[in-house]
Order: sequence, then structure tokens, then C-alpha cells
Amino acid sequence: MDSERTQVELYVTQYNFWFRNVDDLRGHLYLYGFLAYISVIMGRIGHSYVWASILTAFIPLYWLATTVMRRRMTQVSHFQGALFGGLGSVLLSLYTTCVGLVYVEIARLGPGYYVGVLVAWGICTFLHFCPALWRVHRGKLTPRKFDKYGFLIKEFTYEQRKWGSWLLLAIVVLFILFWVAFAKLIYPRLGRAGAPMTMVLMTFMMGQFMEVGITGLLKAYYIKKYDIPGESRPARDERWEPKPSLGQRIWFGFWKWFMIILAILILVGVFMLP
Repeated sequence: MDSERTQVELYVTQYNFWFRNVDDLRGHLYLYGFLAYISVIMGRIGHSYVWASILTAFIPLYWLATTVMRRRMTQVSHFQGALFGGLGSVLLSLYTTCVGLVYVEIARLGPGYYVGVLVAWGICTFLHFCPALWRVHRGKLTPRKFDKYGFLIKEFTYEQRKWGSWLLLAIVVLFILFWVAFAKLIYPRLGRAGAPMTMVLMTFMMGQFMEVGITGLLKAYYIKKYDIPGESRPARDERWEPKPSLGQRIWFGFWKWFMIILAILILVGVFMLP
């Protein structure tokens, strides 16, 4: 039990720790808004509004939840930081995957496609925990050194760099082969489901990439189970950077409102289509 606890503490405190505060969660609103914007436009073009409405309705609820958290929380504990990191990744991944369901709705495909995509997402999400569990239970984690800024100090050997290069090359080759096989063998057999399923695969892969911090849920579980101590941090980001000058504020303000007005005009133009 002692050795297991030691391995758990090493994993929680020194390996891939994604500590998130409330401002980090609130920052996801920009990506949610962009994805919802794309979903609304595609839903309007395809005259399908169910999934676009669901994705859009999620944004004010998420904004309300993070606003309440910002006003009521001053500190984020060690456990909450890990939990926020994991939950933020899960929600972002699921939201991105659901964007692909807008195309399934546009193509008027059956309910089996919705169930299949969500079940596949659930299975892949569960599989993200397996490497972390294997690292902990094999008992070979060692203490690591960090600099004063909290960055890892590690010199990779030639063999490690070589192995990493070959691994990256293999991933790129497999990714290319997958899309070639999909285009040549699978896409022609899908018929009218080919185009929407292509978009589903793209959003699905993007969603899996968003789960980079999902192990925060596992770390939150370990922190709670083994009562692992850790320091609390401010719930909001510290504003240490200097204030921008008047010219900078005018310049950034101009481009911000230009992009907002442009997005509104595009949306209005889309809804004026027959």
C-alpha cells in the first residue's frame, strides 16, 4: 500500500498535472461560441435546427455557471484544480464531437448514427485513462526535477529522441493511411451518409485531441482517495501584466468590434437565404 501511495503521489504531483482555475474554464467560452456559430450557420443552410439549438443553449448555461463560480470562489483547492482540468476537457471534447451531429441531422440519417457516435466517444474517453492507470500500477514512476518556474528539467537521451521521432513518423503515416483507406474503401459504400460521416470523423478526432487534460479526473479521484495535500491557488488569474496604452486599446477595440460586426452580418445573410 505504501509503494502504491508513493506512485500515486508522484503521478498526481509531478506527471502531467493540469491545474485549472475558474478563469481557465471561462476561457473555453470563446471556443464554444465559435463552434456554436459554425453549427448555427450549417443548421440554417441545411434547415436543421435541433442540434444547433442544443449547442447554442449550452453557452448561456455554461456562462452562468462560470459567472457564479467566479463570484463565489476566491481559491481553488488542489482537488478542485484537477477536477476542473478534467471536466473542462471532457465537456470541450463532447461539445466538439456533437458539432458533427449537426451534419448527421442535415443528412436526415437514422438515430443509430447518433447513438454510434456518442458510444464511440464514450469508449475512446474511457481508453484515455488506461495509459495513466498503467503508469501508476506498474510502479516505475520516479521523482522529477523542476526549475523555479515549475518547468520540468530533463535531458532526453539519443535513444529516447530517436524513439520519439519514429513514433511521431508512425502516427503521421497511420493518420494519412487512415484517410486514404476511408476515401477509397469506406466513403463510396456510405452513399448519402458519406459526407456527414466525414465531418463526424473530423469533429470526433478534434474532440479526442481536446481530451488532453482528461486525466485530471483520475488525479482528482486519487487526491480524494489518498488525501494527497497540495496548495490552493487563486480562482481567477492574477493581472500582473502592464495595462495597454490608449492607442493599443483603440487598435484592439477596433478589430474586436470589426470581427463581431462581420460575424453578425454573415449570420444575418445566412438567415436571409431562401
